[in-house]
Amino acid sequence: TTTTTTTTTTTTTTTRAPALSSFTVAFQTPLRFTTAFDDAAKIAEIMDVTEEQCATACLRYGNCKGFFYWHQTATTVVCKLLHSTGRPDGTATRSESISYALIEPATTAQPTTEASMVPGYTMTFTGAFLGNEEPRRFSTAFDETKQIEVFQGALFDCSARCDELSECEGFFWWIRQLGVDERCVLLSDIGTESGTATTSVSLSFSKLISSTKAPIETCSGSVTLISGEPCTCEGDCHTCEYPFTAGTCNKCKNGAYLYEGECLVSCPEGTTPYGQGNFNRVCNSNRRRSILSAEQIVASASRSQSSMPATAVALIGLVGLVIVVAVAVLRMRKQTSQNSALPTHVQTQMAGPEVIITQN
Repeated sequence: TTTTTTTTTTTTTTTRAPALSSFTVAFQTPLRFTTAFDDAAKIAEIMDVTEEQCATACLRYGNCKGFFYWHQTATTVVCKLLHSTGRPDGTATRSESISYALIEPATTAQPTTEASMVPGYTMTFTGAFLGNEEPRRFSTAFDETKQIEVFQGALFDCSARCDELSECEGFFWWIRQLGVDERCVLLSDIGTESGTATTSVSLSFSKLISSTKAPIETCSGSVTLISGEPCTCEGDCHTCEYPFTAGTCNKCKNGAYLYEGECLVSCPEGTTPYGQGNFNRVCNSNRRRSILSAEQIVASASRSQSSMPATAVALIGLVGLVIVVAVAVLRMRKQTSQNSALPTHVQTQMAGPEVIITQN
């Protein structure tokens, strides 16, 4: 009798780990980081993301040294960010996983003068460059709540993008690998004045905001009133704040009407045109116009009275006196006529200037 023994060999095929910028594959099944399941080493845990997304998340943390990418089930993936990756030899595992270690940057020389002179920015802190005994960075550089954007870019890519965003107060340029892995971290808040100590090779730039404004010149016609330099107000504006910006006109020309700092061909609804000639025309609101009309009437009357010749004033006074006397004479005649018509038992007595009528 011949006995045949069949041996079955099971082969486990491990999926090739994708290459990621700034990271190297430290371990893959059947090995992993010794700290992969150590809560004390864990920074954060993210569910169902790709390897690239897990790597990007790690780079947002200044203390992240690597991540453990674990296929927990056929449909569930766990990304564990770690501030410590444990022993260099790792440990055995049956989990389907990949352990990615962050590539530590090589020591870099101090930044050049050119690097420190970014137009519109001042270099506030210098990181762990060779020879820098007190490396520092923005205290908010790795604070996700203060990060506007994080992207791969050279120094001037960072400043150009920060210029486009009004909320950007500065940026953190993180050099993971010079010329290969350089990251821009745009910040809405650059943190404390003293910053914080760092081991990152980095530069922290603050956006310059001018605290003083140049004095406002007035352009009248074609010359500024203070410096006497040539100037121009746009369109039909004759006098404006200079340099000219919309809504700063003070006087119009060419028969245009001034309304809310702009020169218009005609006045808008709810306003009334006022003025004549090529200059000083304005659009008054109807309420303002009624106030002006009342003021103009009073002023006109005052001007008329004050400009009247003295002889005319005297003549008007004489005519008025004649009229008063004539009215008084007519009243007296009428009163005399009424008294003569009274019955005989009514006696009329004169008491000085008063006429007292008594009845018996």
